[in-house]
Amino acid sequence: MKRNQGTIKEPVKFSGIGLHTGKEIHVRLKPAAPDTGVV
Repeated sequence: MKRNQGTIKEPVKFSGIGLHTGKEIHVRLKPAAPDTGVV
């Protein structure tokens, strides 16, 4: 069964404290190009 591809519309940023390290972390997610990324 084939699923439609999907990605986020715009880049998203998250900041917080790492669960195991207790250090400040920053995560940035960017939209993927068609036919790339985790399938």
